[in-house]
Amino acid sequence: MISAFCPGHITCFFQPITSLDPLGAGSRGAGIRLSLGTTVEVAPVQGNDIATKVNDGTGSDSIIRRAVRAIDPIGGYEIDVKHGLPVGQGFGMSAADAVAVSLCVCRITGKNRSEGYRAAHVADLLGGGGRGDVAGIMGKCQQPVRTVAGIPPFGKVEDFHVNVGKLTLAVLAPPMNTSDILSDREKYIDIRNAGSEAMDGFLREPSLERLFEISNEFSEKARIRSPEVDLAIRELEDRGFMASMCMLGNSIFTNAPMAETRSALGGVWMVSCSATSDEASVTRTK
Repeated sequence: MISAFCPGHITCFFQPITSLDPLGAGSRGAGIRLSLGTTVEVAPVQGNDIATKVNDGTGSDSIIRRAVRAIDPIGGYEIDVKHGLPVGQGFGMSAADAVAVSLCVCRITGKNRSEGYRAAHVADLLGGGGRGDVAGIMGKCQQPVRTVAGIPPFGKVEDFHVNVGKLTLAVLAPPMNTSDILSDREKYIDIRNAGSEAMDGFLREPSLERLFEISNEFSEKARIRSPEVDLAIRELEDRGFMASMCMLGNSIFTNAPMAETRSALGGVWMVSCSATSDEASVTRTK
């Protein structure tokens, strides 16, 4: 049995990019890699069935299956998935699932990590998950900036050495559907234009303060911020903290300690974590 942990990833703002080659598609944007994420155990089994068990009963089984089959078209696997963060709230869980499982299958089949990342990116992109989370997860820094969409040999992720440190994450309302939002033509154009402007602004002045400021400008101009998220951001800013929306979720990230966030927002789901530069890890457990 092979085990893997993959960090979660918040996208702070993004500019969707299309391409005939899915490895060159996805988004430009800025994000934060999280110390919490997805842990999986993968065991090869006889036959060609893929059996997936998820601890919280959520997630995209189709994305996991697509990633596995891109690496091994015929093998059988039992896959146990444990989410450290809620699914569908902008924490990159579908990408973390795909990366963790793909790296395990690559270890089992003797293939290299780059093939696993390619399979995970395509599976997440085509399966309706994130458009840039896998690229962000591949970046070996706390705050990866996707300056060119996609993953190698097309994509490029840069480190501008922004130190994020500790964060509180909070979920304020039910999940958003990424596919539904991006399939709305007017919404897509708003997001694309706001994302292009956000990237230009951040690249001129990369800093933690500007990351929060530009993220809020982006979510407002793109018209994707829910009333619950808007109220939470304003409440925390009134108390002297920074807070922004996670893309695409009814959720926020903030530099406020969890106790302060709880005082401001009440009994919503929240957790404390750190930004991380650690890579996804793979180990043999049995």
